[in-house]
Amino acid sequence: MAAGLGFKTFTTGEVLTAGDVNGYLMQGINVFATTTARNAAITAPAEGQFAFTKDTNSLWYYDGAAWVASGATGDIEGVTAGVGISGGGTSGTVTITNSMATAIDAKGDLVAGTAADTFARLPIGTNGFVLTADSGETTGMRWGAVSAPSSGLTFLASSSPSAAASVTFDSVFSNTYQSYLVVGVLTGSADAGVQIRFRTSGTDDSNNSYSYTVLFNNTSSVSGTGGATGQTEGKFTNSGSSGTSVFSSTILNPFASAPTGYMTNQARFIGGSQARCDFYGGFNTNTSFDGFKLYPDSGTFTGTIRVYGLANS
Repeated sequence: MAAGLGFKTFTTGEVLTAGDVNGYLMQGINVFATTTARNAAITAPAEGQFAFTKDTNSLWYYDGAAWVASGATGDIEGVTAGVGISGGGTSGTVTITNSMATAIDAKGDLVAGTAADTFARLPIGTNGFVLTADSGETTGMRWGAVSAPSSGLTFLASSSPSAAASVTFDSVFSNTYQSYLVVGVLTGSADAGVQIRFRTSGTDDSNNSYSYTVLFNNTSSVSGTGGATGQTEGKFTNSGSSGTSVFSSTILNPFASAPTGYMTNQARFIGGSQARCDFYGGFNTNTSFDGFKLYPDSGTFTGTIRVYGLANS
């Protein structure tokens, strides 16, 4: 057989030669039972000639020196789904699906391992809950409320008022802590004294139920004012004139439906008429509070206030 000549369009009346037959018409794929039968039939193969052997369903081509398996089958003969994947196939259009993705059906869902090569959906927890390791759960984790620390202070909130008529802390009291520490440095534009009102659900409680006692301690004498009851607000710090108030206060059990006690100590004034004041006071009705507001006796104040929760034990 002559070497393949490629492609040719024959015209009517054209004489067909042996070379035309061998070079053009014989470029089809010859089918044989075995490679032995192929080699016996084609003793002088031409480069580029193809043959098919039925015993192994193999396609061969002659490269000019030897018969070579064509490798015409694709490199990928099938797609098999592995861990975390579903679908697959060996022919046609093949679809695979990320099973972990389909396990998620709500905002905040997590996919957690349950054992070797297995997983499960862990739904999102309640607002404010934290994710905790728990070997008793299927996923080894669970959502739970934040536990109060067994000791020390926990920072809860802060504010930096600037020439403000008041500063408000809402939703800082809860049953997580029984006592709270408030510390601050405030400079008043008129009178550095600071008042307090407790709040419930964002509303001030200004009933005539506040009472307090104030003890002034300056460089020359100690004096006090007592029996201030039936007030619409409590006294937090006091100063006779403008100046800087550095203070700390312990607020006792404000979230409980019981009289709330608060105590301010080591309130020191720089530039005011009193060097130090101690305050003791409370709210005398059974009311649960979740926040508070501070505001100056007059004018505005500027500074920083921080609120901490005190561990219950």
